[in-house]
Amino acid sequence: MIRLLCLDISQADRAQYEACYQAVCEERKKHADKYHFFEDKKRCIFSEILLRYAYAGSGGDAYGMRIEYRKNEKPYLSSDENFSFNLSHTGEMIVLAYGTEVVGVDVEKIDRNINKEQISGMVFTDEEKNWLLEVKDSTEQNERFFRLWTAKESYLKYLGTGLRKSAKSFSVDLENHCLNDNTENEEAVCFKEIFLKKQYVITSCQKTDRIEYKYLTFSDLRADPIIMRRGTQL
Repeated sequence: MIRLLCLDISQADRAQYEACYQAVCEERKKHADKYHFFEDKKRCIFSEILLRYAYAGSGGDAYGMRIEYRKNEKPYLSSDENFSFNLSHTGEMIVLAYGTEVVGVDVEKIDRNINKEQISGMVFTDEEKNWLLEVKDSTEQNERFFRLWTAKESYLKYLGTGLRKSAKSFSVDLENHCLNDNTENEEAVCFKEIFLKKQYVITSCQKTDRIEYKYLTFSDLRADPIIMRRGTQL
């Protein structure tokens, strides 16, 4: 079973940010301090808060967990390697996928203005580009673009290879929610898509098709006693 938590941080203010900042680990604080814009700082700090919420809900010690990074820069809990997770965020949305097996997840805003033709040439295979261009309506084409983008990102994050693996070395078939990897033994993975608030598309990649999804607002975290520990007042 893989669980997906989607946290909307649009209502979180600076005071709540400061409270959460005091609660996270020192490395997370240093990471947040490097950002210039407040929205980037929010996504950084609240990502750890969401992870703690999920870990506590799975029976773990939310304040005893230790986040470290593998050589491929994929984060993991050195305090509990049976707990697998992956984070993604954009705009006002943070997404966490977690469970006892490997998972990758990506979220993107659908209404972003980008050069689809240029990016498609760099990251999409011929099969994917053909599927993208099957539709002429610009709105639907934009949706297909980000469906492909998030699926490919989620697979790369599932593998933990990052940019060391070419995005054009494999094709995603979103009609059948499967994958064709041309460079190695193809893994039996599947993709789960979620469309949120007509603004975001979320895609996770994992071996199981059993996915549990939950949408959270900042009020849900405020009501959780685990998040209120150590005097944190949200």
